[in-house]
Amino acid sequence: MTRNRKRGAYVLFIIVLVGFLLLIRSCKTEEFAPLLTRNNIQPEQVMVVAPVDSRTHLVLYQDTQTEGIASALIQDRKWSSEVAKSGSVLDDNKDGPISYRLTGYQYSNDNTCYIVYGYIHNPDITRLLIRHEPNSSVEEVEAGILDPSNQGRLWFAVIHQPITEMQMDIRGLDNAGNMIYSSLDNED
Repeated sequence: MTRNRKRGAYVLFIIVLVGFLLLIRSCKTEEFAPLLTRNNIQPEQVMVVAPVDSRTHLVLYQDTQTEGIASALIQDRKWSSEVAKSGSVLDDNKDGPISYRLTGYQYSNDNTCYIVYGYIHNPDITRLLIRHEPNSSVEEVEAGILDPSNQGRLWFAVIHQPITEMQMDIRGLDNAGNMIYSSLDNED
């Protein structure tokens, strides 16, 4: 009888230990503000935090050194989180209908995502559709558009497929769904 009690206590101990470890792992590893602050991104600089997938978030923020908009990814790891900055910023051309920057992030050995973001300066554009390989049947990605600011309407999209061509078609649509802008028609 004593042997069965010891075995039962041992099994109970293992179950509790595994449950405790799973509970710790399922908790959010870090809040975003302290993590970003440690990476020289202050909370007042952050313009948007949006999920890329269940373990990755996109951050668009005002870069204080260049006065431009930069991007970063917050990646949840097993026991912590890390921030990957792109090192490049959006060069906003207010004379055009839209401005944009494309940045690629490899966030695991086999996963790369591309972030395209910018400003909409044409008030008639209400939707943006992005096709990263214009001459193929690759699905279009619809951009998220944020509320207007004094610089325009900030927009962003996440592309999960590999980009094999540097040419991209960004199409702007009006309220009626008519295409009123195409980046392919406006290339120099």
